[in-house]
Amino acid sequence: MSRYLEEFAEYMRDIMRITEEEKDPHRHAIMRNYVRHHGLEFSGRVDEIFAPEMSVKEPFYHIKLFTPDVVTYTGVDEIMELYKFVGDQPLILGSSRVAVGDWGVGAYETLYVFQEGRALQAAGIEVDDPGATYLRSCQLAEFWRYDSDAKLIGEDTYQITPDVITKLAPEDVITFEQQAEIARGYIDV
Repeated sequence: MSRYLEEFAEYMRDIMRITEEEKDPHRHAIMRNYVRHHGLEFSGRVDEIFAPEMSVKEPFYHIKLFTPDVVTYTGVDEIMELYKFVGDQPLILGSSRVAVGDWGVGAYETLYVFQEGRALQAAGIEVDDPGATYLRSCQLAEFWRYDSDAKLIGEDTYQITPDVITKLAPEDVITFEQQAEIARGYIDV
């Protein structure tokens, strides 16, 4: 198994452990929503994230990723466009520190995006092999706000380190289906 896939599996186990250990009912409900959100997102079932029991009617995302600007997405339609842009390329989280409070979840995480060299070249990034798979990684700080019913209000996701591009050995490349197989285990928490 790819070491990155192993790290993603550990990340998912960690946030589930935090959920199970949380004794405060409101914070526990927030963490259940947070874990389920990740299960849905990383298995490609993003439309279910915006079910009335999971999100407020008009959520927002503030995203600063691979650009110097913060981009705001307001409402389900705009946020779904962001998810369509990401598509089904393997994209996972790992090596995290997560904390829950009455207001929501704060996290410090590593983002891993698996991309072909051609896609990176199209984004203006030099690579030596357009046909190889590369890892684009960076550290994120995230703040997820929830309402009194533990529904997601919005996400603030900020890239806090420059991205690092690494050409991957074949055994470290993962597929979307491998990622989704792990994530699906966290949908019905």
